[in-house]
Amino acid sequence: MASYFNPIESVERIESAYRRYIKTTFHTSIDSYNDQISKAVDDYEFVKGPFLQISKRYAKASTINQLVDLNILSDQFRKLDSKSLSINMRLYQHQCNALDNIISRNRNTVVSTGTGSGKTESFLIPIINHLMREIENGTIERPGVRAMIIYPMNALVNDQIDRMAKLFENYPSISFGFFTGETRELKDSEDFENRFNRSPLENEVYTREQLRSSPPHTLITNYAMLEHILILPENSVEIFSPSNRERWKYIVLDEVHTYGGAKGSEVSMLLKRVLTTINSDKIKFILTSATLGSGPDADMEVANFASNLTSQLFEKSDVIRAVTKPYTRPTNLIDVPLEFYTNIISDCENERQIPDDVWKTVNSDSKYWTIVETFETCKRDVISLEELSSQTKIGIPDLIAVVNACAIIKDTDGNKMFDARYHTFIRTLDGIYFTLSPSNKISLKKAKTYHDEKLDDDFAQFILSTCYNCNSIYIPGIIKENRLLNLDSSYVYDEDGSGGSRELYLLCQEDEFNPEQKDLFFTLCSKCRAIRSHGTEPICNCGNNYENLLMIVKPPSKEKLCMCHRCGQRNNKFGIVRDFYLGSEAASAVIATSLYNSIPRPVRDIAYPESPDPVKQFLLFSDSRKSASYAAVNLEDTYENLLMHRLIKDVIDDDPESFSEGIRFEQFRKRFEEKVRNLTKDLDVDQDGLEDLMNMSLIKELAGSNSNKSLEYMGLLSFEFPFKNNIPGLSPENSYCLLNTMLKSVREKGAIKHPITSSDRNYLFIHNGGVISKIGGQNTSVFLTTRMKKYLSNILGTDENILSQVVDDFFREKNCFIKNAKGYSVDIKNLIVRSQNSIYECSRCKKHFPYSINNICPNCNTNTLIVIESPIMKSTDHYASLYRDMPLDWMEVHEHTAQLDRKLLSKYQNEFKNQKVNVLSCSTTFEMGIDIGTLSYVLLRNVPPTPSNYAQRAGRAGRSKSSSAFIITFCKNSSHDHHYFDSPLDMIAGDIATPRINASNPKIVIRHIFASAIGFFWKNMQQSPDRFHNMTEKEYLELFEEYLIHTDDDNLRKYLEDIVPPELRDYSSENISIDLENKGWVKSLIGTDGRLTACAAEFVTDISNLEIGKEEHKERDELKIAERYQRSIENMRSMDVLSGLSKGNVIPRYGFPVDTASLQSAFSYGFTDGDFSLQRDMSMAISEYAPGCQIVANGMLITSTHLKIVQGRDRPLYKIGRCPQCNTAFLERIADPSEDAKQSICPNCNICVSLNSNMAIPEFGFVYNITEKATVNKPRRSRGTNVYYKGGSSPNIEPFVIGGVSGTLGINTDDELIVETNDQYYICDSCGFGCTGKIPKTHKSAFKTDCKGRLSPMKLGHVFRTDVAIIHFNKTMNDRNQAISVLYSIIEALCIDIQVERSEISGCVRILEDGTVDYILFDNTPGGSGYVKAINVEMLPHLIEDALKIVSSCDCGGNQGDSSCYRCIQSYYNQQYHDILSRGLAMKTLREIRELMEYR
Repeated sequence: MASYFNPIESVERIESAYRRYIKTTFHTSIDSYNDQISKAVDDYEFVKGPFLQISKRYAKASTINQLVDLNILSDQFRKLDSKSLSINMRLYQHQCNALDNIISRNRNTVVSTGTGSGKTESFLIPIINHLMREIENGTIERPGVRAMIIYPMNALVNDQIDRMAKLFENYPSISFGFFTGETRELKDSEDFENRFNRSPLENEVYTREQLRSSPPHTLITNYAMLEHILILPENSVEIFSPSNRERWKYIVLDEVHTYGGAKGSEVSMLLKRVLTTINSDKIKFILTSATLGSGPDADMEVANFASNLTSQLFEKSDVIRAVTKPYTRPTNLIDVPLEFYTNIISDCENERQIPDDVWKTVNSDSKYWTIVETFETCKRDVISLEELSSQTKIGIPDLIAVVNACAIIKDTDGNKMFDARYHTFIRTLDGIYFTLSPSNKISLKKAKTYHDEKLDDDFAQFILSTCYNCNSIYIPGIIKENRLLNLDSSYVYDEDGSGGSRELYLLCQEDEFNPEQKDLFFTLCSKCRAIRSHGTEPICNCGNNYENLLMIVKPPSKEKLCMCHRCGQRNNKFGIVRDFYLGSEAASAVIATSLYNSIPRPVRDIAYPESPDPVKQFLLFSDSRKSASYAAVNLEDTYENLLMHRLIKDVIDDDPESFSEGIRFEQFRKRFEEKVRNLTKDLDVDQDGLEDLMNMSLIKELAGSNSNKSLEYMGLLSFEFPFKNNIPGLSPENSYCLLNTMLKSVREKGAIKHPITSSDRNYLFIHNGGVISKIGGQNTSVFLTTRMKKYLSNILGTDENILSQVVDDFFREKNCFIKNAKGYSVDIKNLIVRSQNSIYECSRCKKHFPYSINNICPNCNTNTLIVIESPIMKSTDHYASLYRDMPLDWMEVHEHTAQLDRKLLSKYQNEFKNQKVNVLSCSTTFEMGIDIGTLSYVLLRNVPPTPSNYAQRAGRAGRSKSSSAFIITFCKNSSHDHHYFDSPLDMIAGDIATPRINASNPKIVIRHIFASAIGFFWKNMQQSPDRFHNMTEKEYLELFEEYLIHTDDDNLRKYLEDIVPPELRDYSSENISIDLENKGWVKSLIGTDGRLTACAAEFVTDISNLEIGKEEHKERDELKIAERYQRSIENMRSMDVLSGLSKGNVIPRYGFPVDTASLQSAFSYGFTDGDFSLQRDMSMAISEYAPGCQIVANGMLITSTHLKIVQGRDRPLYKIGRCPQCNTAFLERIADPSEDAKQSICPNCNICVSLNSNMAIPEFGFVYNITEKATVNKPRRSRGTNVYYKGGSSPNIEPFVIGGVSGTLGINTDDELIVETNDQYYICDSCGFGCTGKIPKTHKSAFKTDCKGRLSPMKLGHVFRTDVAIIHFNKTMNDRNQAISVLYSIIEALCIDIQVERSEISGCVRILEDGTVDYILFDNTPGGSGYVKAINVEMLPHLIEDALKIVSSCDCGGNQGDSSCYRCIQSYYNQQYHDILSRGLAMKTLREIRELMEYR
């Protein structure tokens, strides 16, 4: 396959596969619905693009040599002798501008100039120049750091170290070094070479011992390790020693756009500590980012941001932007033939050198200049290919050839003639909805009613749900007031939030009514939703014409329906019924597979002749680590499944004659294995895993686990046994067919002898140990079910003796079955694999069968079997198309998220860079400029939060020197994603907001106070303890307490006064006290409930629990388990002191929220368990890490089982209640969950509030002791959380009058909120075991010892303080549903307006006694991120207008807008309100407010 990538053809292939998948998946048992679905899907706009973006070329200026001549740079540059910074290197104009500001004007500087613009040289050259000037002045020999470069990630540190090694390889006068978690203590050249694939240079400082004794001139680190340098006296003494402080010159922060919100606040405090420690006014800051603000006022905003971050002055003129190179059109143009461009592409594909002067031909081509001039007239540098073709009058295929060739050709400055990126947006479906008879219509628009134009009547509209296998239609919902309310699978709540479960009704024909089960049947009115028991009097006046027959098959007491009542297919894991809702996981996997199949097999990039043999690669981005980790497993598993089916089909196609006759299963298996091993022979593939994959693929086919996706279902093959039995009354052919039909039933029940693991068996839904019995038994499946008995009776008659004899003879076949004490298993080695040309389908239940006897369906026992063409031949079937045509390419996928250990992250990154991994599934870890080689393709699984995030993610593609970049964005079901699907250019090239920082977050500031105090104490002691367990010892804590309370360290006092913001110096609240004058922070650190006190107690408890567990297992002679306990104890005792303090949230945890909870193994301590680093914000942890919940990390499924217990410390426990009028929450601390309900009076409504529910705060975290291999099965999760306003502080209230609207805007920077789980748990008082649902009779501790503790009912919660904005309009409402709908409209608009992630801001409403509403918006980060503080009175009209635009631009709910969807105001974060959110109600209120605001 050629390496030429045609974006139009690729998008068409991807779109075609996507539509085909939807039509294959969303299929019903009723043809009239299917025809409408097919047409609706064909007519729906799923794709926008491709859009072509051509980046502007950067203007060149002086060479380094010329700057030396001007004495701007040192003459020493001529001696540097480095290819990476040649003396004749011509710098960009913006680089020269940066050098002028940094060197000549000696100013703090921000460089924001786009990806690939040489930002590194903008700070590296000034650093080198400063050191060279010292060489000239003879001062370079003095030790000490002159410049420190701070990166947000180790990967970036490693990239910079490699760059400096090449730069200073022949210039030993300048030293450089790095300090990260990977920096070893002592020299070990062999270890260094193994990690970096090179030897260390003599001027390279690469050990901690070197850093302490002789700090390098340039120190490269990350912000987390900078904390280590500051706090540990052995590190800081030399680096920050008074004798060296005057030599400090530069502090560089790269990727500075990442320092917004809480992380920015943390780094801001860290930099204050650095500056206070160095105490020099000579230091200048250099900040760099590719994406830092845009728009008319951006430079001033960026300067203010930089000033807030660094506590140093930046002015507008200190912000350096890119200077672009204008295109110079020649006088005489020619018409260059298209063959010229296609030949360039061909030369590149065949690794032929491109002549240097071909750019001249391009520069004289009229087509090239037509394209250039069209882009110059665009407001943005992006245009759709269709529009570009229309404006240039150049056909799209010719356009693509010109653009792709120009991405290869470079001018004399080394710039591509076109630096091109193609962008495509693909969106999901909201869902598929339908009406019942007599309308029978399909709609893709969510609404409660549907107007049938043909009948000129309104009908109730229902969510379409069907059986996974036979596509029978089910209606999910609940009955309220004799009406069937239709609910999708996200419904888990009653309107009062107390929880519930939906019912399921099977849509039936009249002949399916069974009088013996009459209580199960209902009559539903398709017009008004009235529902009654079948056969009873009507309860509406709509008429008989609207009546439809339903059968209830799942009452609300059952969690899910596991077996279809029509076809009998089972799915015990997830249930057999699916809603017609296109989930992002499956849809993005389809797009990812199609993208991978569309990528041409690459050739070696001629710009990188020494690079590894290239493979297909792309990056897969998700917003969250949870999504990214599951996406890695889901994509690899899905792709492998498809590929294995493709290879099985190839095996059959290779030898059609033999398979027509039938071959032994073992021979078939060997041919299949040979195919797989030939495909992977040159790849570094885990052989054990490959063996398991092959076994799994064959067993899934045998067991029918793929149901309608299996090759047997599609009529390609059948698995048979050569039965010789002749059954009385049947022909030999029918005897053979009947026995193999019986055998198929056995196989589908999983009674197969196979070599698969227990986790694989779970994936296959086999829960019977692979055994079946004739009539049933313990832990076995039953063969002779009622359905099978009826089928046999239909074939053989009703004589019980004959039936019994046939069944006995069937199981006596020794070569077919293996018998043990429990029952029978199929011996697969003696089966025959035979190819098929046709298949039998039941016209009623739609199941497929390889055999037919008298046309009787073995499933529904009706004479309804008909011969159909094999589905494998259908071009309309998504899976059949892939089984036939997908390319034979292997795919290796790994997760790359913050929940993995840093060593593992580095390993996966290097493997990707070295072409050993095809796909990295990333969260935000890969947004920054990490070197990953030549990458051209990126797939985003959702629209990023902001254009800045999009630019960073899209910027990972296009690193190839000889190809264009291709970015696909999947728009999932959210208002944010739908907004940018409608306006993709606003995301591709939209204005970029400047980050915001809240420098006065008390929860962040207090941790820096703690770190400073500990650091000063250690300096006073002249050493720090080696291990954390030393610091938890009573004597050491007493010594520390003595220092803090009784020693008046004037240096510490002055230090804290310098670093603590003035507005927080007197701060004190219930949980935190800073109060510098009275040392209030000391109590917060070492008081009874102080952070260090709690951290030490937790550590001691963990050691004690492990010791107890070890002894109990030793007593039971379980020595191997006891050894594991001992290893865990040793690991805990060897933990370094900073890891312990960081884990315990005593000192800053950079990259983590301020209120956190960890999920850790019962056999470990700390936030890192081997490959895992599982830590979440407490508000998220109470739902994601709650007992019973599961997460995926590094391909493993981890199940939480317990709340962590700390001996001698009780987790906070409260009684909680909410005001029934305004929903304000009230808490009262209790000691025992059995205490009686408390009472409180709501000050807003003067109503008595009962505090009758228990709420526990799991501040010590959670424990898991169950891990297994993750599969495509989605991890189990909780039903989410609810947020309630507690208040407690008086906001700064500003009254306003805008037109005819009056109200108030209150901003409070320290208000209190409560997050509470919707699930109720039963938690053990003794061991922390937790569960939902039925209380177990017995349970075990996290260490698997028996526990007899009491299980108490409670919800999990979190109380936190943050920034709050309260918007109040003097307009009565008295409708809670309407208020909530308006609230979420405002939140969606605010997040888009200020460009923050939807997860950053939440809200709730408070309906006051007079009927007016408080709309309460708050930052989700404890302590606040400064986002809602951005709201002011002046922006309220704009905010209301944008909120109205969101709800009015959607079409869900019809003209009345009687519902909502993910296109407008539904989101993952408000799913508990999905049933009450109304676009129409929000639209009505917002329109009224807007009209009043406009009234003057």
